[in-house]
Order: sequence, then C-alpha cells, then structure tokens
Amino acid sequence: MGLRLVGSRVQRFPFERTASPTQLSGSSGAGERKIWNRRASGFVPGWRSGAKGNTRDKERKGTRSGSEEAMATRVRKFGAPLYCCAWIGSTLEGEVQALVVGGGGGKGAHGIKNRLVVAHFDEEQGLTDEVSSCSTGERTPQRMAAHPNGKDLLVSMDDGCVLYRARRDDGNGPGYSRVSVQPADDSSTSLSNLPSDIKCMKFSANGEKLVIGCEDGSVFLYTWPDLQVVLQETGERALKDSVTGIDLNDEGDMLLATSYDGNCYIWNIREEKIYQLRSNKAEKSSFRGCGFSSDGKHVFVGRNSKSDAFVSRFAMKTWEMEKDVPVMKGQAITTFECCPNRTHLALGGSEGEVVVVKACPLRVQNRSKKMHMVFVTAASFSKAGNTALTVSADASAVCTSTKSKSSKGSSLLLSLIVLLLAILAYHVLYTS
Repeated sequence: MGLRLVGSRVQRFPFERTASPTQLSGSSGAGERKIWNRRASGFVPGWRSGAKGNTRDKERKGTRSGSEEAMATRVRKFGAPLYCCAWIGSTLEGEVQALVVGGGGGKGAHGIKNRLVVAHFDEEQGLTDEVSSCSTGERTPQRMAAHPNGKDLLVSMDDGCVLYRARRDDGNGPGYSRVSVQPADDSSTSLSNLPSDIKCMKFSANGEKLVIGCEDGSVFLYTWPDLQVVLQETGERALKDSVTGIDLNDEGDMLLATSYDGNCYIWNIREEKIYQLRSNKAEKSSFRGCGFSSDGKHVFVGRNSKSDAFVSRFAMKTWEMEKDVPVMKGQAITTFECCPNRTHLALGGSEGEVVVVKACPLRVQNRSKKMHMVFVTAASFSKAGNTALTVSADASAVCTSTKSKSSKGSSLLLSLIVLLLAILAYHVLYTS
C-alpha cells in the first residue's frame, strides 16, 4: 500500500508489484515482463528489452498528447517516501541503465516497507516500474553514493552505513535483463567507524576517496576502500551548521562544502589551506549544494534567499562571486547535484520543481514545474550526464533530460534552411 495526499486527507492506494521469476517465465514474448495490477485484477504487460516504449503507456496513448506521453514514461511512483537515489549498472554488460531509489516508512509497523528499489531506464522506453527490490528491515535508507565502478553502492541508514553490490540477472530468456542489489557480504571494508548522522556523501571521480558531511557540521575525507582518514574537521574545526552540500574536484585534492548558515569552505588538501566563500548579496542567504566546474577554475553554489533561489559562480583565483543566476521563484533549493562531466547542474525545489542548469554559460536550460507533489529529496546524474534522476517524499521518481527542450525545434529549423538552400542551388545551377 502507498499513501496519496488528497486535499488535507491522506488515503491509501494499491501500487504495482513486480511479478516473480516463475510468473515471468510464462510471458508470451521474448524477454517480456508482466506486472500484477490489483486495479486491473490480473497481469498486464510490462517493460521488456527491445520494446518500443512501455506497453501500458501505449494503451493510454490515445488519451494524452505527445509531450504528455513522453513525460509519462519518465515518471514513476514506487509506493513509499523516497529519500535517496543513484545510478548503477552503467559498467555492467548490456545496454540497460539501472537506477536505485531508497526510502520507506521508518521504524515500526506502518505498512510501508523500508527498501531499495531498482528500475531500468532507456531514452526511448523511459523509466520502468520496479524490476527488483531489497528490504532494509527496520532501517530506512537516507543517503546513498554510487561508486564509479557501477557496482558498489554505499547507503547511509538511520544508525550507520551498509555497502550493497549490483548484479545482473539474465536467466529469464533472450532479451531479458534485470539488475538487482544485495548486501556485499564479501566486503572487507569495515563501515562501523563511519559517522551515523550523514547529510551528504560522495565518491571521488576515480573512486579512491569518499567524502562525508554530517548534521553537526563535521566533514570527513577517507581513502577507499580501507577508510584511512585523510581529513577530519570536527568540533571547533567543523562547519557551524549542518552540511548541505559536498564535492571533490577531479584530482581529489580539493574539497568543497556548504552549510545551512550561508558559508562555503574549500580545503586545499595538498597545501593544507582553507578558504571561505561568502555571498556578497545584502540579503541573508543559506547555501544548498555545491560543485566544481569542468575547467577547475570555478565553483558553483546553490543559494536560497528569503523568497527565491539562485545559482552562484565563484572564481577560484579571487574567491569572489562572478555571477548569480535566478533559478526558482517563490521556493527554495532542497537538493543540488553536479553531473560527472560537470557540464550541468540538477536542482530540486521545495514545491516539487526540477531545474537543469547549464554550467557554461551559466543559465537555466530546462525547467519542469510540479514534477513532484512535494519537495525534492535527492538528485543524481547518469554516468553519461544526459539524464537527471530526482526523487521525492511523495514516492515519485522523475528522469529529466539535460537536452534543451528547444533542440527539436532548432533541428527542424536547420533542416528547413538546408532544404531551401538546396532548392535555391538547384534552381540557380539548372536555370543558368
């Protein structure tokens, strides 16, 4: 059962469940999945490898426009509040991209299970329903970080961290592929020394370091997987407020962190220096999220003012703010993520808005309002950086393309210009 907000009331509603492997084996098409739908009182066709779109969405195509149809395949509900997400399986064999969302109802018997849910995504087929899941018992997934190897997934729970590992299952016939996650029992990494009040965490680009920011303002940098402490800023050396964003540059020798009180700190680990960035705006601001630029000369920071939200760019040479771009009106940034190649930023808002910002030049590229019913809790980019995944406490997951929405129109205009030039050339050549 899931929860749906209707006015001021909360009502329960059934959600779809993945069929078991024995049920899958009886499917009519090669590699076809079937989903048990309680409202349909039976099995309905689901996503399958090689299919041109989601079958159930095709059946409803006549009632929706083309843009609504395309967006519908990128939005899914997973029956429980979602707090974290990540992409996995990008380096496994096969063409399917896999992603993980995590959440649940917390401790106690609320009827909403705590679990990690795996889904598949494809540019043409969109986002699938659940293909596999892993129960986390009484522990609720709060934060997660995917290792660059595409297999390891570090998940922060209420009382500590657990390492999960992705695997691919091809045992249900040609064309069928499913990714699942399970606890990495064979791991030699001891996670007991990691903090429990984690607000954000991230692996370095080469996967050799892990950086963690905590509720009390503490910042930790470890080597991976042996978890040797490289940097530990605690107590008086910690940030004065909760850590809201954290990032490492591609070389792994500079660490960037923002706090709720409107401060941003940069640690130069090699030179053992600390720099502090402040907003030069008169109004009081809080920072939410951060990231390094692709050229290594700038940093980006999400900034919430009294009523609106901005993305600020600071020059690392002078540590001064160079540009401040408004990204949301009447709401605050609740999540901030920088893509692996550092060309785009994904922002989630307190009213469910999703904004994709192009890093250079700094400008809003895509804006999708009311993609979630409530505030966005987490965001993550695919390894290629062309799709941003966002999740929310309303149980929804949304995949947003980083491509400009006007790209199709621009391509059509370019094609028309080429056609007209070709006609003109033909006319001039054969009439003269």
